[in-house]
Amino acid sequence: MKIPLLLLIIGFWANIQAQDYHLLKSGRFGLFYVSGKDVFASIRVKEDTVLGGDTILILPTRIEKLNDTCYTAYGPSFLGPQIILRDSSEHLLFNRWGDTLRFRLGASLQEAWPVWADSGFYITGRVISHEPDSFLGLVDSLKTIAFQMHDSNHQAVPHAVDSLFLRVSQHHGIVESPDLSFFPNVPPKWRYGPQTRYRLAGINTPEAGMQPLTWREVWDFSPGDEWHVEGHHLSDGFVLTKTINRILSREDLGDSVTYLLDKEVEIFGPSYNPFHSYTRDTTQMGFRFHPGTDRLSWEAYNRNEANVVMMLQDTLTPSSTWLDLPSIITYDSGLCWFPVGLWGQDTYCLMKYTRGLGGPYFEDCRFAGSTATYSEILVYYRKDSLVYGTPLLIASQADMPEPVGYQLGPNPTAGPLWVSPAAGQPGFRFELFDIQGRKVFVAPVPAGGSVLDLSALPPGLYLYRVHRQGHLLGQGKLLRH
Repeated sequence: MKIPLLLLIIGFWANIQAQDYHLLKSGRFGLFYVSGKDVFASIRVKEDTVLGGDTILILPTRIEKLNDTCYTAYGPSFLGPQIILRDSSEHLLFNRWGDTLRFRLGASLQEAWPVWADSGFYITGRVISHEPDSFLGLVDSLKTIAFQMHDSNHQAVPHAVDSLFLRVSQHHGIVESPDLSFFPNVPPKWRYGPQTRYRLAGINTPEAGMQPLTWREVWDFSPGDEWHVEGHHLSDGFVLTKTINRILSREDLGDSVTYLLDKEVEIFGPSYNPFHSYTRDTTQMGFRFHPGTDRLSWEAYNRNEANVVMMLQDTLTPSSTWLDLPSIITYDSGLCWFPVGLWGQDTYCLMKYTRGLGGPYFEDCRFAGSTATYSEILVYYRKDSLVYGTPLLIASQADMPEPVGYQLGPNPTAGPLWVSPAAGQPGFRFELFDIQGRKVFVAPVPAGGSVLDLSALPPGLYLYRVHRQGHLLGQGKLLRH
């Protein structure tokens, strides 16, 4: 009786070991480096349900490039739209054409099984390796599955799947995978290339490797933080803006955080219309965070009924110490989604947000149909014990001529703008320029002030200037919403 009992225990333990292998589990995410491209993709379970003894894992859709110009917000993950877990440790996946892909993660070394079949052809999977290995500083038992195409005569035939592998960790899921949403085909060349592989770069349980960046982390400042930004606007002339930001205090209130910000700004105008200004203000800066806005790489977030979507793409900075998060806003125009950048206009640039240093930062952004370029460059920061770059030198208020007072508001404005000289001061001339430097509005303002109607101007960011008898009294930014 002892031998059958021992065999029963061994068989039971072997079955438990086999069932421990899963491609993905609820409550976990994986961040994957896409081979051949400096981008990262992610995978997680959006929701799970049990049906007839099977566990069904629903995976989030992702933003996907359809061709050279168009995107969609509803592409399947690189594991397809869902995973069905069977008691036999068999995982059923589905490619983008609805074909079933079978993976027997409980298979033993050199065991083979049919993964895919169609029109007389079929693909087998085979466990070619089953041994301990290390990744992300972890050590675990890994299975490597290779693929082989066969014809109707059960003869092996050459195919692109012959060079693909699936590597699965016993306790941590996928370590390396092809894009199974295209399996057994290969992705088009505009979609990363024919031999695209997803290699694990980070997981959250246990926390190992790279971790995705959240918006709360982007705006996670501490008192004493300081960062300097240099802005360039090159059109008919060159406008230079220097900005120094310092965090004075912080207050956390549930899902929001408020900072007291000390901000210095110095602006140098173009040579054809030179001006020089300096301002220093202490203002409050607040953020409210919604859990729905924090998506993993390439997941879509619908911001409103107009189907505006935010794409998050995680990359490493050259120093490999900060995780950047470029963001591209896209929207639906018929069946084509396409990038939209600064201030809602089509741009050709990549905007980056940095953990604990805000953003966006970008270089040589160009609006469609315009030769003007814009840059906002993080040139220096001091955060905790980290120091980077060379600090900007800015003129102090004592170096600037005494300004002649004026008032305007509200800013931002929906159209009406009250503009007035300071008490006892004569009138002046008010001018407004768009972000490309074109004068779009001008009006005289009497000593008693005036309400200017800006409702005919499209929403956006503008630069205003105040003149009196040829002398520049002041300038600033005005937001028309």
